[in-house]
Amino acid sequence: MKNHLTFSLSIALLAISTTACKKEADSKTYFGTVRAEIVSCTGPTGRPYIIDVLDNEKLDSVATLTLPSSYKAVGTAIKFKIRELETSDYFMICTTNIIAPKQVIVYEVSEN
Repeated sequence: MKNHLTFSLSIALLAISTTACKKEADSKTYFGTVRAEIVSCTGPTGRPYIIDVLDNEKLDSVATLTLPSSYKAVGTAIKFKIRELETSDYFMICTTNIIAPKQVIVYEVSEN
């Protein structure tokens, strides 16, 4: 009986810990402008891009490795959604001492 209770409690704690740590994707649509390619940083998908986020108090700009190639032209006005990085995502690596904006995953990108 004691082993059954311990096993049940362990399973319940495992279920709580795996669901409690997941961050939900931000469903808000952001508007911004592609500012630049970060030439001193790279990642498995290429160089990251900086996006200036418009009219947002929390985010001034973000860096991303997931900007679709059709929106990489500097000055392109876009709308997009973001989510935080997870351990399974690609991280950018910089070869110089720069302070890059916060790296995020952008998705559902379209021209504004």
